[in-house]
Amino acid sequence: MADQYLAIPDTIEWISNICAALGKENVSQLSPFICMKPRKDDIGKWLCDTLNNLQQTCVEYQNFRAAAEPVHLELVKSQKQVIELQAELLVCKNEQLACKNEQLQSLQSSVKNTVEESLKAEFDTYSSKLQSQAPASAPVIAADTIKSFVKTVVEEEDRSRSLMVFGLAEGNKENLSDKISAVFQDIGEKPRFEAYRLGALGSGEDKKKIRPVKVTVSSSMIASQILSKSRKLKKTVDHASVFICPDRSPDQRAKHRELILEMRAREKAEPTKKFFIKRGAVFSVDGPDT
Repeated sequence: MADQYLAIPDTIEWISNICAALGKENVSQLSPFICMKPRKDDIGKWLCDTLNNLQQTCVEYQNFRAAAEPVHLELVKSQKQVIELQAELLVCKNEQLACKNEQLQSLQSSVKNTVEESLKAEFDTYSSKLQSQAPASAPVIAADTIKSFVKTVVEEEDRSRSLMVFGLAEGNKENLSDKISAVFQDIGEKPRFEAYRLGALGSGEDKKKIRPVKVTVSSSMIASQILSKSRKLKKTVDHASVFICPDRSPDQRAKHRELILEMRAREKAEPTKKFFIKRGAVFSVDGPDT
């Protein structure tokens, strides 16, 4: 088939020869008037050569198209295979991600159960020793008391990994995960987390109230790191009214409310000082206010 392409240079040379016979350098210099000057036998010969060259070109084009068609079909087939492989790869990645999530949840559940069982076993052993060593009149630790204590320990561990986000605008069909991610990005954090609104959506005037968001991260260390940076939100454009605090127990919340009331009272009594709450006490710029 390579020999067929030799006709292209021959055709170009033939066109150049005709232009030269007409006294011109190229086809762009020709006109119908110039082409009428040669004799009829010369024009007839050129017409015959033109038809032969045109026929040869058509044959070459058809041969080229026939040779290229299998390549085109193979290319289309390869593209379809690539698309199918990409789809399979995406499915595999989704399955791997789902599997990792299941393994993580299973591990968390297993660790939690192990901790509960270990604590219960330790307290059962301790209670048994007390019962065997204490006098008959000594009080005995009840099983319900031990269970309650174990439950409190587990809840405190879960609470240490949780945060409360207040003032985050709420909307219909909101993407809460994206909103929390944007808050964390403003303070330079990108943790893995779970988040949900607390309480039911109100109606009437209560509908205007913004429900807080509970966020749980993977460790208490990450939660503490986020809390230490949360003051940066006041200087941001989008989240200046958002604030983050620890997930406190009911008793801790009551104690914190008392501290807030005490701090506000001190602020009124000494307006020139700046007060803040830290480590369960009210402090001022001059030191702890006690």
